[in-house]
Amino acid sequence: MLKAVARKSLPFDHPAVQHVGLCDFCLKDVHRLRTQRRRYRAALIAAILLGIILVGAGLLRSFREDFLHTAPAAEIAVDLRRFTPERGDINNVPSSVPVIPRQNLKLSFVLPVGLESGTYAIRLMDEQLHIVREATGSAVVQNFEVHLSTNLDLSALTPGEYRLWIRRRDRSWREYPLQIR
Repeated sequence: MLKAVARKSLPFDHPAVQHVGLCDFCLKDVHRLRTQRRRYRAALIAAILLGIILVGAGLLRSFREDFLHTAPAAEIAVDLRRFTPERGDINNVPSSVPVIPRQNLKLSFVLPVGLESGTYAIRLMDEQLHIVREATGSAVVQNFEVHLSTNLDLSALTPGEYRLWIRRRDRSWREYPLQIR
């Protein structure tokens, strides 16, 4: 009966409500029951809100991962064979520099003659030789050419001249000019 009084489900003129108003012991019990009920409601609301927040955060994270890790926007092949040193060449700098767009790219580099298949480390450096992007890629032989494939997101870079550095395992780095537009 005290629980019904605490929930205020009885009419005001009910004998139990009238008794609680006059009995200090019963009044303390009703206050304790109401406090417990308020705490239970607060905990329930907090749990529901926490659940909503966690579900929302999970959905947001899933959306962000899907958005950020979308497939590369474009597949581009960059031919680096023209940078193959030839006998007697002191400066083998071709007149044209490879140009690639400022996007999330799946790049396929056709490596110069003499380089082998395997795993390569790739660095993209700005004019001050600060590393702006790093990646690894696998090089395989296709049609008597060595193709090095990797993914690079260049969308946040500023357009300009860059240096591409490539090396296989413990070999020395090879440097190539690159322009990003």
